[in-house]
Amino acid sequence: METENNSSWVAQFKASSDYLTLKEKPIAYFSAEYALSPLLPTYAGGLGILAGDIVKEASASQLPIVFVGLFYKKGQNDIVINSDIKNSGVELITNNSVPVTISIPISNRHVFFQVWLWNENGASVYLLDTDVPQNSLED
Repeated sequence: METENNSSWVAQFKASSDYLTLKEKPIAYFSAEYALSPLLPTYAGGLGILAGDIVKEASASQLPIVFVGLFYKKGQNDIVINSDIKNSGVELITNNSVPVTISIPISNRHVFFQVWLWNENGASVYLLDTDVPQNSLED
């Protein structure tokens, strides 16, 4: 819950030219874990809880932050993503029904990722997943 001082600070910041600059070039927040939903095994503990709280605060304050993390399909407690993935709030990003992929050079090869989106009231969390045909099992 926002305090009066925090609410005033956010309102003042949103009226500033710095906020307009931030809207054009938002902050990128990277974390290995995000506690977004109990249906998503994308966190194991403190780091994920903290990152999830930051997502929720950015959402509540409408701050322009883009979040990037990893999409784990199996959690530490053997929670597994199944056919109910739509209920978790995460969606595979596609272009004409084809999953959007990116590649990142690692050592002397490229590792490919498909991209998932979880959104809460304007706060976008992009989760990267290496479970694609172009990758080896180790990826």
